[in-house]
Amino acid sequence: MRRNLDHRVETIAPVADPALKAELTAILDVYENDNVTAWDLQPDGSWIRRQPRDGEPLRASQEVFMALAAGRTGGEARAAEDVLALTAAH
Repeated sequence: MRRNLDHRVETIAPVADPALKAELTAILDVYENDNVTAWDLQPDGSWIRRQPRDGEPLRASQEVFMALAAGRTGGEARAAEDVLALTAAH
């Protein structure tokens, strides 16, 4: 897959609203807690795919977001709620 790493524009903007800050933090925490599809850059420049520890539930970020968007009540929604509960603990 080709990536546009050279010809793109990135911007930043301050977020003052506390509710929006909390929502953005929750979104970023879902990505941070992804233990299925996330990759971590190592100091030597190599990448290692994250894997759940023994007994740890699978938390794929896109599955979490789709479950939340669909309002599912099954395991995916529970996993999404678990991830969001982790964010509240921060």
